[in-house]
Amino acid sequence: MQERTLLVACSGGMDSLVLLDLLHCLQKEEEAQIICAHYEACEFAVRTLVQMQPLLLTFCGVRKFHFVCESGDVPAYARTQQGITRDGCTYLPL
Repeated sequence: MQERTLLVACSGGMDSLVLLDLLHCLQKEEEAQIICAHYEACEFAVRTLVQMQPLLLTFCGVRKFHFVCESGDVPAYARTQQGITRDGCTYLPL
């Protein structure tokens, strides 16, 4: 059987955690590798990341998921780039 890899974006909210928990249950049947990705994209990214990362790291560790976590200030970046488009969203400088 071919192993599958599933990358799941996770906000850290209850709905994301429930989705990851359901995928964990299905993972046993499908033998899929699950990667949890969390990205903080706001001006408070570092502060929020400090709060969310330990929770998600523990949650994923218990379920043997890979965990990727990054952060950045997308609005600040948009101001330096005269507006950018990413994933269908346009961030314009203020």
